[in-house]
Amino acid sequence: MPIGLGKLTCLRQLSDFVVAWDEGSKGAMLNELNSLNQLKGRIVLHDLINVENVEIESNQVNLREKKHLQYLVLRWSYSFLYEETGVENNEFFLEKLEPHPNLQSLVVESFMGVSFSSWLSSITNLVEIKLFHCKKLKQLPPLHQLPSLKTLCLEELVSLEYVSDEEPSFLASPSITLFPSLQEIEFMNCYNLRGWWRQERSGVELAQFPCLSKMQIEDCPKLIVDDGEVIEWGSFRSLQSLSIRFLSELKSLPKGLQFVTNLQELIIYGCYSLMALPDWIGNLTSLQRLEISDCPNLRSLPEGMHLLTSLQKLKIQRCPSCLQDV
Repeated sequence: MPIGLGKLTCLRQLSDFVVAWDEGSKGAMLNELNSLNQLKGRIVLHDLINVENVEIESNQVNLREKKHLQYLVLRWSYSFLYEETGVENNEFFLEKLEPHPNLQSLVVESFMGVSFSSWLSSITNLVEIKLFHCKKLKQLPPLHQLPSLKTLCLEELVSLEYVSDEEPSFLASPSITLFPSLQEIEFMNCYNLRGWWRQERSGVELAQFPCLSKMQIEDCPKLIVDDGEVIEWGSFRSLQSLSIRFLSELKSLPKGLQFVTNLQELIIYGCYSLMALPDWIGNLTSLQRLEISDCPNLRSLPEGMHLLTSLQKLKIQRCPSCLQDV
């Protein structure tokens, strides 16, 4: 990036900013963004790993004053060598990159801290949160406080065990709805993800996910198990589309799924241990589309299939053990 960019104080659009390797190079450092408070729309900050003096430069980014920005991407590095960098440096830096509460979309890539900054809970206009390749991340701040959040995507967060370490403190008020606007969830390559809440439920029935319509779970082997006790499927009454991919040890669909009676689309892909669909699948009377691919041990379809009177599309491919006349 050209040195002196920060003098363009009336600049409205800057789609990308690449941090220079060091101060001795001819590229701009992060402090060039300090006075660009008229920026609007979308900006991607690349190679944040190159920031050497985090304490000085992070105070000069001034994202908090950029109230017209709607879409922010914070990208550290794709380098495998970067995984050896200090956790504390990452966490301190991210804390200083707090955006204005007007921000609507936040994407964070390759952040190597253990805990995410608490300011995430205060960006109340956020509609979308996407976290990619944050391999050391173990703790997220509470997300149920974000009233506008519609999309949550967590990908390759291999150290994360629970989306929330503890349940909300207002359990005595079950009338409060959690995640009131959330419509879409994607959990991908989160190998140790075990569930939503770390602490055990207190028995109070909470209203959760009233608008959730789409969920994709890919290569998260501890999140869906055969007995269905990990995910509380009863919270997903409005769910219409579910995609389950690359759960190689899954032998049967979780029992709780039968209560998601509004489900219209079910996609099962790469579940190599799946041998049969349960007979209760006939309870999914709203199901319109059923696709099963790359499940080599699937042998048959249940009798309950004839109860799927809303079914419009049935697709079974690369399931060589299944009945040939399906």
